[in-house]
Amino acid sequence: ARLEGSPQNGTSSMQRDLMDGRPSELEIQIGAVVRLGREAGVPTPVCTFIFNSLLPQEKKARGEFDTEEEE
Repeated sequence: ARLEGSPQNGTSSMQRDLMDGRPSELEIQIGAVVRLGREAGVPTPVCTFIFNSLLPQEKKARGEFDTEEEE
């Protein structure tokens, strides 16, 4: 019922934060799933992909930049 009342072009607060260059809840929400899955030995390929894909934007919003290049 809740989704029926949502606008078709609605976005989540995390999406709006990332799109506007603001820090989001990426680490707390998606990062936690990845971390807990790793600790429990449960693969989380979709969450891992999403987390790794959005992490550069999150770090930029937080003013955290990697100084080492990935090989």
